[in-house]
Amino acid sequence: MAAAHAAFVCFTCKARKKKCDKVLPSCGYCSGKRVHCTYASQLTPSTEIGPRTPSTTTDTDIGTGTGTSPAARHVSVLRSAPLAADVRFTLNTIPTEPSAAAVSLYLEANRLIRATGQFPDEIYTRYRLGIHTHLPVICLETFDNNLFTLATAPTPHFSVLLVAICLITYLPEAVPQPAGAGARSTIDRTTLHLAARSLFAQVRVSSPHSVHLIQAGLLLAVYEYARGHADDAFTSLGECTRMAYAAHIWRNISPPRPPNANLEDLPGHSASSYLDAEEATNTWWGLIICERANAPLPSEPEALAQAAQHGIPELGLKPNSTVSSLASDEVGGFGRAAQAALLLDQVLKSFQTPNLDDRLVQLDGLDTALRTFLTVVLEQSHGKPGPFCGAISLAIRALFTLHLHILDQPRQTVSAKFKSLDQWRGGSRAALDTIIKMVVDIADSHDHVPPERMDSLPPSFCYDVILALRHIHTKPQVDTWLREAEERLQTSLDRFDLRWGVGARQP
Repeated sequence: MAAAHAAFVCFTCKARKKKCDKVLPSCGYCSGKRVHCTYASQLTPSTEIGPRTPSTTTDTDIGTGTGTSPAARHVSVLRSAPLAADVRFTLNTIPTEPSAAAVSLYLEANRLIRATGQFPDEIYTRYRLGIHTHLPVICLETFDNNLFTLATAPTPHFSVLLVAICLITYLPEAVPQPAGAGARSTIDRTTLHLAARSLFAQVRVSSPHSVHLIQAGLLLAVYEYARGHADDAFTSLGECTRMAYAAHIWRNISPPRPPNANLEDLPGHSASSYLDAEEATNTWWGLIICERANAPLPSEPEALAQAAQHGIPELGLKPNSTVSSLASDEVGGFGRAAQAALLLDQVLKSFQTPNLDDRLVQLDGLDTALRTFLTVVLEQSHGKPGPFCGAISLAIRALFTLHLHILDQPRQTVSAKFKSLDQWRGGSRAALDTIIKMVVDIADSHDHVPPERMDSLPPSFCYDVILALRHIHTKPQVDTWLREAEERLQTSLDRFDLRWGVGARQP
């Protein structure tokens, strides 16, 4: 009898961007990797990725072949044993012996993930379809291999990264709990955040820094930023930056390899080493973008996927574009975000120019550059949410910052470009009205995005909404269109607050 086939690819293959044979009840890839296979027809309308019944995978299934690995035994017990309803989330001190520490951390990571009603492959898919679209710092191809081909417990750094991914993708409302006494318990976001911070701190002081640990700290910072805790986010970013300097990942930002270079021309190197180097570079750029250097732009995730798929270090073939290549149509979403972050940095540096006339001339040039940049990026995005959203959000933030600075200047005589300060202010007011209209249009385009898919939108956009609302509230007279804009912007802010659980943040 011929095997039954699904109408669409499974979510695991869709997230991996690989071909799926659509065999029911489990496709060939998921069967081979021994992971749960889920098709769209098996999901409820409210969630794309739901919790599953705990697996009964045996020790041998983990991949050891002997069934005697301590990590395999612990993972097997953890997967099959239900969580108690009154489980306490207390963290123990990490053992000093390396293998024991790895097992302990992996057990703790799985326990926390299970407490959310999910499994590692589920949070991985949520991350891949959400946060990764606008902050692609993790090389998903190597991460995929680490997650689905575990023969022993992974490194403590990888386990902490799993918990950080769980935290930043966790939406309790999107994880329905089965009824009855056997229902899996849930953990609130505050407790999960504290647990993730504790694990991160313990590993940071007990072992050398690594790219995975820096990525975990970066995701913690993004989560804190999205929750409205900017001070905590900057503290986390500061820790990550110091770790990145200590690990020397910034040294990977170097000119690309000549296009005709092959593996045999570079003895001692392999495709995986290039993936590792580019992942480190992208992580460094992620820190720059999130914290707000003419260097080659970071690699786009598509280039990493191509290199991993073909086993060829094609990463050196990325376009010869730098942060100054604002008009190039070959720059992807991550590169655009890097350019926008550095444009914002130029705006902030211009504020240090003591002479107001000179400063206004600099800001006028940056205003033109930002408007041109936005035009190019909006054309690339085709007006739809996607990988360019982060760059658009940062560019809008830069324009807000620039023109609000001009409005804040005390009255004085200026002659910059033969215009008075009142004329400069009038131009900034008109520019801010235009920016508000743009923010409203973008917010309207987000209306169809369900709460569980809000991860695909950069959290920084909600701060653009806040700036727009603040400017509206400072106007002495509010036109009818501004009142309508205020209502629509407040609705957008409420949707972000619903996703990230920020009830107290107000414009």
